[in-house]
Amino acid sequence: MFDFITKTRIVFIISLIGSLLLTILGVYLPLSKEIEHNFIEHFNVLACTRVGSFNRTVEKNIQATRALSSRSMIREKILEYQEEKIAFSELSNFTRDKYLDGVNVIENIAYAKRVVADKTIVEFIIMDNAQSIRDFKPTEELYYFFKKGIEYPSMHVISPVIESGVVIAHDIAGFCLKEKIDQLNNATNMILELSLQSINKNKIHGFDNMYEDKTNLYYIESVADTCSAVVHQAKADVFKHKNKLTSKSALFIIVFYALLLALFYIFLVHSAKKQINDLSASRDNYKKHADKDILTGAYSRLFLQNFIHRYPHEKGILIVIDLDNFKGINDTHGHAIGDEVLKTLVSVIKKTIRDDDLVIRYGGDEFLIILRGDEASQKKLLAEKIIQRIKKEIVAQSNNTINFDFSYGITCFESMDTIMQYIQEADVKMYMNKREKK
Repeated sequence: MFDFITKTRIVFIISLIGSLLLTILGVYLPLSKEIEHNFIEHFNVLACTRVGSFNRTVEKNIQATRALSSRSMIREKILEYQEEKIAFSELSNFTRDKYLDGVNVIENIAYAKRVVADKTIVEFIIMDNAQSIRDFKPTEELYYFFKKGIEYPSMHVISPVIESGVVIAHDIAGFCLKEKIDQLNNATNMILELSLQSINKNKIHGFDNMYEDKTNLYYIESVADTCSAVVHQAKADVFKHKNKLTSKSALFIIVFYALLLALFYIFLVHSAKKQINDLSASRDNYKKHADKDILTGAYSRLFLQNFIHRYPHEKGILIVIDLDNFKGINDTHGHAIGDEVLKTLVSVIKKTIRDDDLVIRYGGDEFLIILRGDEASQKKLLAEKIIQRIKKEIVAQSNNTINFDFSYGITCFESMDTIMQYIQEADVKMYMNKREKK
């Protein structure tokens, strides 16, 4: 009997140890890897969104510089100078005030200048210690690049001024990126930086832009030929909840496994699935909120990108709206009032357009309205009426409060997959409307 009990105990202990090892190898380790994968994917979504926000700033800077180069009156004066009808001093004097008007409406611009045949017609230094590009490669295509200065990172855009297919001048604009990058990095352990060097990190299997080293996770995406946006976060911060989950599971196995082997196995699987589902639900909830602008309730740029993929052939009317003197409202009345102005504008637009139409926050105070439908030619007149109704409703809602107005541009678009060129077209019309008011 004693030998039988001893053998039973030995068999039980061996079975217990074997079952425990099988549980660790078959359940605990795969579970830990799955939880880790979900945390990495969560980091990937957040980092991708952050770089997307930075890219929107880059695109806005490009469009602003392109709009600066599209002003026809200054181009005509350059042709007169090239034909020796006017002197260089007359060209410079004519250009200065008109050029400054265009520069003053551009956000975060550090400097801007126009160059004709290696001669600087006009140059404005907007930010202290800003240094303009002296040597640049003349080109027929707009190009841009980044620099990491001592005081702040900057973006520089070289935009050709074209008349009748011929490059007659170049606009060179520099933008300070510090405010945008600081805004993205505010109150978080996830940091976005620009890198002008090649980055040698270990690629994470299953993700296109994810890398790692011993201490950090990295999301790396190219934003120019020689520059990458790098989002990084310490693994200790990324996986801090994962460590808690795995530690709890290990504690459950050690303390309760001997008495509740079968029940604990079920509990472990159930607990793990719950944690994974909660994490997946959190990620899905984040993606859902990423489609909406938190402040105004308008759709986001991410939503627009997804909408383009879903409905590439849809036609309609595009309206670009940009608030007039929004910076002045913030400076005079404070950002809280500025936020209320943005929310009021979106609320009025939603009440004015149909449920199927879209209002998208494209930038800080720039919005897109998309009137959906094939009858685009008939809708263009309707778009003007909608704009007037919006303006009238804004005046009504602004009774004894902050008065504000906006400039707009309207264009028809033939397909959503080419919407970006129509946004540029409407953006130019919007700036023309803004200049007409001035």
